[in-house]
Amino acid sequence: MLKKILFGLLGILLLLLIISFFLPSKMTVSQSATINASDSLVFAQVNDLRNWEKWSPWKAMDPEMKITYSDNPVGANGWYSWEGPQSGKGKLTIKSSTPNSNIKTGLAFEGMTPASGSWDFKREGDGVKVTWGFDSDMGMNPMNRWFGFLMKGTLEQQFQEGLTKMKTVCEQ
Repeated sequence: MLKKILFGLLGILLLLLIISFFLPSKMTVSQSATINASDSLVFAQVNDLRNWEKWSPWKAMDPEMKITYSDNPVGANGWYSWEGPQSGKGKLTIKSSTPNSNIKTGLAFEGMTPASGSWDFKREGDGVKVTWGFDSDMGMNPMNRWFGFLMKGTLEQQFQEGLTKMKTVCEQ
């Protein structure tokens, strides 16, 4: 009986391993919202990293998170690092910043492959359409591919929550 259980578990693990090679090696997440505010106000919410605490979904999830900012946390080369019991350790750096147009970020999560983020701002009628993107290469590691596959939906929800909070902040 024990042999059957062990072979069954081994079979399930082998199946999960095989399936992992068919999962995408790249994880891409993108969410958008239209915010009825000026271009400069919406852009500043992202470009000045100190503003993220007002709308970031992760700060709310981990209130004990400690954040450290660079000397100039605004625009290209600005960064912040974080450490918290729920959020772990990491660093976000603004790689490039084009006023009222786009921002590119680099993300370094402790123990994980570096990732990149993007923010696009486009005037639409009385508002600004903000698109928050995230890209990460999960590589060939089966565990990383499963992690990416399972985390995509969670990140989409978190991005939408952050954009909704940003909308509230900007429209007040």
